[in-house]
Amino acid sequence: EAPEMTVTCPPHQVVHGCTPEEVQTDFDNWLAGFGVSGGCNPSATDLSIFTPPATCGGTLTIDYHVTDECGNTATCSSSFTVEPTDLAVTVPGDAFEAACQSQQDINIAFENWLGQFGSMGGCGVTTTDLSTFSPPNACGGTIIINYSASDICGQVENGSAVFTIHFPNDVLQDPTFSVPANITLYADAGCNYDADPAITGEPFNLADNCGEANLVTTYSDEIIPGSCEGSYVINRTWTVTDNCLTVTSHLQVITVEDTIAPVFTVCPASVD
Repeated sequence: EAPEMTVTCPPHQVVHGCTPEEVQTDFDNWLAGFGVSGGCNPSATDLSIFTPPATCGGTLTIDYHVTDECGNTATCSSSFTVEPTDLAVTVPGDAFEAACQSQQDINIAFENWLGQFGSMGGCGVTTTDLSTFSPPNACGGTIIINYSASDICGQVENGSAVFTIHFPNDVLQDPTFSVPANITLYADAGCNYDADPAITGEPFNLADNCGEANLVTTYSDEIIPGSCEGSYVINRTWTVTDNCLTVTSHLQVITVEDTIAPVFTVCPASVD
């Protein structure tokens, strides 16, 4: 009497893989779970004709049939499923940077924020090119990034985040300063004068909503000849600019006078 014939099928299997090689290895191991024991010269379904589903997904079911020379038959069935790894995106929370930082500090914060965008899973994933984004100006602005990831299996995931320079309402407040007082200078015997700010005065009480450390002070002179040679009026415009390029200007008037009386170098001879 022939030994009892028994067939075995592997359990249903679900695998994730993005390359044919990965899937094929799992598939071959699964196929090795089909088998038969006992019976009289049993003949089974030819497993070599089967190939795994595509890497982007699918299911193959094998009905495994066995017969032997004694007329015994047996059947079992199992399925092999390929699923793409679920695609997901990660995005940072919205970022609000404080007022009055340097552009360098803003750039560093923005790069750190960009580094939190990313994707997980999927096969052959393509994501939004973050290199096309630049940080906002330190004086205010907002960058919105709509981040997207897609793969060769047709999966698409999206996320969005905002980076904002969260300046106070008076971020564009003009700087303030006190202009030096108007002054009168006196030309020397050679009609020369010195209108250097060290003599005529410089702006003081400088202030700005982001502090005076970033203020730049400059001046320009308009020199107007006076009614007499050696006398002038200098309209000196003082300008204070902050790092957001907001500007305040005030006028200082510098008057140059010649108060030295002329002298004779040669006197005519006396006449009797």
